[in-house]
Amino acid sequence: MRRSVRSQVLVGLVVSLGVALTPALAASCSRTVTLRFANWAAAEAATAKEVNAAIHTFEQQNPCIKIKSVALPYNEMVNQLTVMAVGGNTPDVMEMSSGWPQVLAAQGALANLKAYAPASLLKQNFPAMLQDGTYNGQLVALPLSLTPHGFWYNKALMAKAGLNPNKPPTTIAALDHDMAVIKSKLPGVYPMGQMSDKALYTMVELWPWLQAYCPTPPMANNHLGWTKACTVKAFNWFQFLAKSGYIPIGNDIKANRQLLATNKMVFEIDGPYLRGIISSINPAYTSNAAFAKTFGVEKIPVGPSGVSRTAIDIHLIGMSKTTPHPHAAWKFIQFMVSSPADVRDFLIPEGGIPPLKSSQAAFKSLLNQPYQQAWVKEIIPEARPVPYNAAWDDAANYMIDALQSVLNGSNVKQTLGLLEDQLKRLYPSYQP
Repeated sequence: MRRSVRSQVLVGLVVSLGVALTPALAASCSRTVTLRFANWAAAEAATAKEVNAAIHTFEQQNPCIKIKSVALPYNEMVNQLTVMAVGGNTPDVMEMSSGWPQVLAAQGALANLKAYAPASLLKQNFPAMLQDGTYNGQLVALPLSLTPHGFWYNKALMAKAGLNPNKPPTTIAALDHDMAVIKSKLPGVYPMGQMSDKALYTMVELWPWLQAYCPTPPMANNHLGWTKACTVKAFNWFQFLAKSGYIPIGNDIKANRQLLATNKMVFEIDGPYLRGIISSINPAYTSNAAFAKTFGVEKIPVGPSGVSRTAIDIHLIGMSKTTPHPHAAWKFIQFMVSSPADVRDFLIPEGGIPPLKSSQAAFKSLLNQPYQQAWVKEIIPEARPVPYNAAWDDAANYMIDALQSVLNGSNVKQTLGLLEDQLKRLYPSYQP
């Protein structure tokens, strides 16, 4: 029987990336290798089924390799991986979020994947996304799922406030206008969500706005940059949002998602997986039609810097530097980032965008929702890495302290001056 065109495309994709199509047949193994795969997908109800399906398919295709899924909650995972690395018990393969590869690589926990990854696979990645998994020139993690943040908006609430739901704000000036209208027309509804709790993720949400104000944001090119004029303007804007009552103060990401999903918030920065999160909170948005009728997404509004830039916040996957089974671990990593089965059964259903350009092309029929097209065409191409490094965890705590202080009314210039003094101790070689 002649294969369908789609089947030929998928087979061609697999062969071009060097992934073997192994029949799901029992095989006699001289020994069976077991890999520990630490991930948060298996710990979350929304994605456990999908990641387990991907693991099952890999084991069928590779009967001599068994995967032991180590499910860890997302908000505990980086600390758990750090403890494991210090104790010499690093899992063979690890799912990571942006910023984690640099922390773990600084502890010597991650292998350099350049020794394993073929050039054909690397060329199918976006260069900026590969940079997110780089530490001291080594590729210590590969992009697994592309999830940089976009600007989500509730079209139904915009219309209720008398705004055009088909014209979301594309500049910060337009956003300020729309937030004022929403505040006056919709009592009990927050115009926008902005994380400000003491969590590292707060900086991921903050960074696109810093990029909107500053052509070169803080911490770039070995400069601190917190007291320069554009950063001061950005923090004056954050203070304006708080004083105007446009954002809730002290919320974490889950609280803001709850407000958005229950029609109590209009704008929020978040990843493409928000589509699944909203439907899990509010069943009224389970169908694509209902979701698309109410919610839309665009690029980050343009600010004084003159361009739209979002922060790269993606899922990555890496290998332990001390795994006794590096070739088996690499085979699993390659499956997770490039296998058509994994793209179809895990990456797209979990709400992410496949990391490889070839996968996006092969599965374009499954990436045809309006929010997915926004990511593929507009958001991913303009995403830029946050300047993560080994000291980022400590630095981010100082940054969040400064943000919280400003939101509570402190003098912006003085607060940012104190922040820069604190960061100088962490980065003595950095210029102001």
